Amino acid sequence: MNSLAAAVAAPPFLQGEGNADIHTHIERSFEAHLEALQNFIRQKSISSENVGVRECAEYLADILRRLGASAELAETDGFPVVWGFYDAGAPRTLAVYSLYDVVHVVESEWSSPPFEARVVPLAGLGKAIVGRGAVNQKGPIRALLNAMESVVAVRGKLPLNVMFVFEGEEELGSPHLPQFVARYADRLRTADGCLSPGAGQNLQGSVVLELGNKGIVYFEMEASGERMPHGPRKFDLSSYQQTVVESPVWRLVEALATLTDGNGPKLRIEELNRAVAPLTAKDRDLIRKLSGTFNPNEVWKRQFQVDSFTEDLEGEALLERYVFSPSLNIDGIWAGYTGDGVATLMPQKATAKLDLRLVPNLRALEVMPAIRRHLDERGFEDIALRELSGYDWSRTPLEAGIVETLLASYRGYGFEPSIWPLRPSGAPAYLFTGPPVSIPMIGGGLGHGARQHSVDEYLVIEGEGRIASLPQMEKFYADFLFALARG
Repeated sequence: MNSLAAAVAAPPFLQGEGNADIHTHIERSFEAHLEALQNFIRQKSISSENVGVRECAEYLADILRRLGASAELAETDGFPVVWGFYDAGAPRTLAVYSLYDVVHVVESEWSSPPFEARVVPLAGLGKAIVGRGAVNQKGPIRALLNAMESVVAVRGKLPLNVMFVFEGEEELGSPHLPQFVARYADRLRTADGCLSPGAGQNLQGSVVLELGNKGIVYFEMEASGERMPHGPRKFDLSSYQQTVVESPVWRLVEALATLTDGNGPKLRIEELNRAVAPLTAKDRDLIRKLSGTFNPNEVWKRQFQVDSFTEDLEGEALLERYVFSPSLNIDGIWAGYTGDGVATLMPQKATAKLDLRLVPNLRALEVMPAIRRHLDERGFEDIALRELSGYDWSRTPLEAGIVETLLASYRGYGFEPSIWPLRPSGAPAYLFTGPPVSIPMIGGGLGHGARQHSVDEYLVIEGEGRIASLPQMEKFYADFLFALARG
């Protein structure tokens, strides 16, 4: 019997306080809960294009009010944050953070219209909702809210107070979330912990638990003949003139080449390298245990479609590099003519977009000054730098109460999670785990979905054994709420 089947057959994990009545309500509400999830996905909220974002915020606030929470749109200099508070008169309080915005779509590339939220069969997985936001993050948000609605319907109220923070700019790098947190920090810091709902199962049905995330700084570098002593100042030139005029494109390439070693696996910005925290004994122990349950070489070769990894790393060494090393990636680079045919010219300027992933103890505020100094020391004072967005890394201790409750909840459902010290992607969790709020934060939940930011994003709603169905996702959240309320 696989782990999920064992979980379904087992009684609720709460000792002496079963939630069978709530589970029954969830099962009987499947069609209504599915429709609620589909309607949420159908409400467009593309932040990069300002399509439906405010309307989605109002939609989400109305859901919270119907749950029994107070709700408002907390305005920022960008899109609003949906703030809600459910007062259960309880001694414990849970904060919930997630995002209601989604990334853009190219609808013609999808096999199912991205905002129709159709239920389709997926080979080897079962039935799934396909739609933008299905797994990132509208599906997990709605599963949690469905669970809460069932608890209120059966028991009259939730077992603990809940603060809701739903952001409308996470896909833009959360540029204005600090404004909200600064205003609400006094309230947020009273929470016992923060949950970011998510679909925590991988394709194999195993549960992954991540204790934090890397930070990120996104920026541009530009070389322009206007700033070069011997470059084209006003316009593009013909390529034959490069014998007497210097190329901004080559200038940018030379500057970029100083930032990393070889093809980019290691930073050469020594000021930033010195700031990286050494691994602790706990870090190494987590990596060692993770390598015992997860084979990165085997899984990632299939997932990333690559034949091997940097320096031919394997096992623990590969995991350690992936989790704890900073990275500097060139996201895009452009200059001059890139169309069909021939155009022999020297571009007047060249630009690159880059992102630097931050690990403990690299701070976002320190990155751009360090890169500036690095370039200046090597004679690249003319290279322009423009920071576009950024935020710090975040970590929550394994010993935090909300983490221990989540682990106990998973184990009560028959899962032993693979614990990752950090996930390599970014999120603005530092605003909650760092000052002035400083509460533990963790992401979690059952279920599986994938292809966020890509075509045919999906969330499984009727799994084939190893993957939780929508009702099982909701039952897990309901049981977790009661377990956290008990402390």
